[in-house]
Amino acid sequence: MIEKINDELKNYLSGIEILQKDETLKEMIYYAVGFDSTGNLIGGGKRLRPIFCGLVCGALCGNWEISLPFGVSLELLHNFSLIHDDIEDQSDTRHRLPTLWKKWNMALSINAGDLLFAVAYQSMIDAASSDQKNQTIYLFNRIIQNLILGQHQDISFEKRNTIQEYEYFSMIHGKTVSLFGGCCAFGALAAGASDQVIGDFMKIGEYFGYAFQIRDDFLGIWGDADVFGKSVSSDITSKKMTLPIVYGLEKDPDFKKFWINYSGDESEVQKVNSWLKRIGAHEYTEKRCQFFTEKANSLLQRYDFQEDYQKKISELITSLLERKI
Repeated sequence: MIEKINDELKNYLSGIEILQKDETLKEMIYYAVGFDSTGNLIGGGKRLRPIFCGLVCGALCGNWEISLPFGVSLELLHNFSLIHDDIEDQSDTRHRLPTLWKKWNMALSINAGDLLFAVAYQSMIDAASSDQKNQTIYLFNRIIQNLILGQHQDISFEKRNTIQEYEYFSMIHGKTVSLFGGCCAFGALAAGASDQVIGDFMKIGEYFGYAFQIRDDFLGIWGDADVFGKSVSSDITSKKMTLPIVYGLEKDPDFKKFWINYSGDESEVQKVNSWLKRIGAHEYTEKRCQFFTEKANSLLQRYDFQEDYQKKISELITSLLERKI
């Protein structure tokens, strides 16, 4: 499945005329999507968005490959968002490789990100049949606007000492959840499903997206650094408003006072880790992840899928929510 997704991505990129006019710009776009300029794979992108799109499509109609054009568009949009996120967050690495702006520079990378956005949008229009156009544009615009809102909130929260849990969920809905919902909705759309089914699968994808991000928050504090591939202290030292932190701020006045004055000193990471665990943030985060997983599975169980696809969806969700990285 991943091999076919990568082949479709390369085929689409190879047909973009503008990339033939400047070798550096071509190299940057290919690098952002996980290839070198000759199309060889680099980095560690999982292609989760087109995989979810494909599995939903296959489960509903038996042929996942008809979703590939939509999957390519969603993967391009995802990678566009990462270019700008890395610049805005000043992130030096992604998948153990230099981020685009660190490898080239900030100005060129903003420009390349803008191009990748345009390419993603054009690819989505190209993917839609004439009778899918209006719904395609509506769904894609919804994802884009939510992505921008989520990133805006995430950046804004960096200047605040505390946020409330409902604000956290609004932020991750934009940054993570909406795109997963869109992937499942586009899988259903590709399969020729009704509006009701498309809506149900958007909800399924969103429930999974919440669980996925909450698991990410859990690993960002209590993950194994050797497995995680990065320091698990970074969410703490950067004072990221993840769910365990938000829980601590709401439940423990002493932790809230400590956090407001915390400078990001790495020597106090273990103190934060232990403190959060002691006041129940560890257990609460796991329970919220399980809550959204059960919501997704409950809605999924209303549908009778082909056994092969049902097994693949179940295995993928389990592997992602039990992951150590």
